[in-house]
Formats: sequence, structure tokens, C-alpha cells
Amino acid sequence: MKRLALLIINLMVTFSVSAEAPATLPEVEVIGNNDAVSERRESFTQKITVERKDIENMGVMTVGEVLGKLPGVEIKGGSHRARGMSRDSVQILVNGERPASGGPIALIVGRMPSGDLERVEILRGSSAEFGGAASVTVNLIMKKALPRSATEIRVGVGRRGTESFNQLAFKKSGGEGGFAWSLPVSLLWNNSSAERSADMQDTAAGVRTLWEQENERSSTKSLHHSISPVMTWKDGSDSLTLAPVFLYGPSDGSGNTALTAYANPAAGTGLAYNGDRATRENNQHRVSRVRVEGEKHYDEFKLTGRASFNNSKRTSDVVRDARDAFNVLTTSTEHTDSSNNETNLALRMDTPLGEHLLAVGAEHVNLRRAQDQRFAGNFTSIASYQTQERHSIAWVQDDWMLRPDMTFTYGLRGESIKLDSAGASQQASRLLPSVAVRWDPVEKWVMR
Repeated sequence: MKRLALLIINLMVTFSVSAEAPATLPEVEVIGNNDAVSERRESFTQKITVERKDIENMGVMTVGEVLGKLPGVEIKGGSHRARGMSRDSVQILVNGERPASGGPIALIVGRMPSGDLERVEILRGSSAEFGGAASVTVNLIMKKALPRSATEIRVGVGRRGTESFNQLAFKKSGGEGGFAWSLPVSLLWNNSSAERSADMQDTAAGVRTLWEQENERSSTKSLHHSISPVMTWKDGSDSLTLAPVFLYGPSDGSGNTALTAYANPAAGTGLAYNGDRATRENNQHRVSRVRVEGEKHYDEFKLTGRASFNNSKRTSDVVRDARDAFNVLTTSTEHTDSSNNETNLALRMDTPLGEHLLAVGAEHVNLRRAQDQRFAGNFTSIASYQTQERHSIAWVQDDWMLRPDMTFTYGLRGESIKLDSAGASQQASRLLPSVAVRWDPVEKWVMR
């Protein structure tokens, strides 16, 4: 009887719960970032990947600051190098795009907000896909727009020595259905100062005949403002992305140099005034860029294409006032106008073949550079320069999974470069084979 009563109570409770109105959960939209070919490529890859969460933990505002915090990479004097290697031993790519020498791509992206960066791929050594003589390749993968409404604001304030810098990053995004957009804006105000000392000596027959010193102090105030909207259209796994970028970067600088010299350089006595120099500099830098990128899928076959058009203009005015040891003033001026126009095209195909993943690609880069210079004062001159640089590249690469814990990557890359300058032309070509092995002997251990 007791068991029967318990059974009836349980049935009543069950019925009571079942009779209640069913709970409703909010709709959750799941958006995949990778297609099947990309996921398989990532499982084979020789790359080291810095994910989005790692970038956020860096606490930085711009993509350029992210580069300065990457493992094994250091920035000195505006160039990137692998630690322990010579300058320019690191090549920077943007979504696989390689800028021509002196091209504006790296500058544009370096000033963009770090929030636009999806991930960073680091490849040590060369490959058919990336090539180049650099010992380290850093590929910056930028975000595509997602159809969700969001607003993000970041503010940074700090000091470098006695000078201050301020940063403001704003991003608004939205979209609906297969269309998405984002509008990032980055504003940077940067003040910097520097001090430099030089000691110059000449000797003859072991006797010092000249001993002069220079002490320079300089300061620079610069702005780097960029706007980089992104628009993406998606249809299943297929996509088309349009990403223009506009950068404005004026700067003003001034410097003063005090010159002294020893009247008796051999004895190091009689240190006296030997003149001074004052320099005032104004720079205007404007960059515009448009990039179009698309993906098309046919079953397991993936076709990717991109085209970018880049233009940069720089204007520089420099005024130098120099006084000699007798306080005689000489003023000279320098005006420079320079422009770069770059076209960057690429097409690639990826397809799996059993345990193999085959990739074939072709690229073409055309860079035109022009510069006009005018000098006045103690030296007068007018000069104009025009150069053109063209790269043509074709490559094939295969990732072969020998067994679940080992991948063998091999390929062949062909490159041709042609340079035209001042009526002279040079051309060179080369074939570059590459081989790499990745082995995961145990969990969390990777050997390359």
C-alpha cells in the first residue's frame, strides 16, 4: 500500500511538470570560420599560430604593437628581424599577400587596430607557398565582417620617457543574412624625443689631429589616423570581401645640434664652440588601399583569388639653419614628393587527394615609384626618379600525411623579378624547392 501511494505521488508530480508551458531558449547563431579544406590545411600545417585570445591578452592597441610582441621577433629601426639574426630576416605578409619592396601594405596594416586581427601565423624557414629568403615568415590574418551588431571602444594613454602618446580605437559592426560590415577607426597621437652624441677623431702617425663633438636633441609630434571598413557577402561557404583602407599621417619634428671642437686635439684641451645646427621638418603621408578577396567551393575543391590596389604619397619639407664657428648663418631647404602605386594579384587552388592536400598558386606584383627632390641654399639641385619593380610567382605544394602523427610537406616555387630604373633594366629568375616534416610523437610535443 505504501509503495502504491508513492507511485501515485510520482505520477502526479510528473504530470504536473509535463503540463507546464515548455521553456523557450533564446536563438543562438553559430558561425563557422573554416571550411573543410582550411581545417585540413591547419591540421597539416608547419605553422605556429597565435590565436585571437592570445592577441587580446597582449593588451595592445595596434597590429604593429602585436608584431613587437611575437615570439622570436623583434623590431629595431623600423625593420623586423628574427632574434639573433640580421635585419629584415622576417617577412611580413597580410592574408598571404606579399608587398613589393618599399610597398605601403605593412605600414597600413601596422597602424590598424589590433581588434581587426583574427590570428597570426608564424612559419620558420621557407616554403613553396610563402618562399623568400627570410628565416621567419609572419602572416597576418585579418578578420572578415560578421553579421552581428556590436560596438567596441578602446582607449590607451601612456608615456615614453618624457613624452606622451594617446590611442583611440573605435569599431562598429552589423549586417543581416548573407551581408556583414564593420567600420574600424584608429586614431593615434604620438610624441617622441631623442638625444644623440657623436665623438669624431682623426689621427696621423699616432697623433690625434682632429677632435670634434656633436650633441643633438630632437622631438617629433606625429598623427596616424586610419579608417578601414570591411564588407563581406556570403552564400554558404562561398564569400566575397571588399576592404578599403585610408591612412593619414602628418608629423612635425625639430632638432638642435651643438658642435664643439678641441683647439689642441692632441692634448685634448681648449674645448670651444664650433657652430650649431637647427632643423625643422614637416611630413605629410597619405595612403589608400582597396583589397578584394573571394572564395569559391566546388565539393572539396577550393578556389581563392585576391586583388589589391595600393597608393601612397609622401611630402616632406626640411629647413636647416647652420652656423659655423664664427657664427655665420647658412640656411638650406629640401622638398621631396614621392609616390608608390602597387598592384597585387593572386590566385590559388586547394584540393584534397586521399592522404594528400595539394595547393597550386600564382601571384603578380607591380610597383611603380616616383620621387621629385628640390634643394636650395648652399647646395642647389632638382632631381626626378622613376622606378618600376615586377614580381611573377608560381608555386605548387603538397601536404602528405604519412601517418596520423607525421606530415611531409614538399613543393617547388618559381620566381621572376624585373627592375627598371633610369633607363636601365635587370631581370632574374630562380627555382626554389622546399621540404619539411612535422612529427607529433606524444601529446603536446611537436617536432619540425
